[in-house]
Amino acid sequence: MKRQIKIHLFVTNPEYGIIHRDLLKQGRFWRGSGQYFMAQACFAKAAQLLSENTEGFDPVVKTEGLYCQTKKLNF
Repeated sequence: MKRQIKIHLFVTNPEYGIIHRDLLKQGRFWRGSGQYFMAQACFAKAAQLLSENTEGFDPVVKTEGLYCQTKKLNF
């Protein structure tokens, strides 16, 4: 009995692999900037691609409502 090897989405469609790496990079950037919720949105999209779920996938992360002030300066 032979096992069938399943080929991952990133091998068959390399553009999804590029998008996945870019989302991880954006997530690390936002995490380092103190924007936790924006980073989590990027990591969630990256995890969606990693699990090969492209149904309704939109690489643009809508984050207008997730941005929060990190430093408040009173001049």
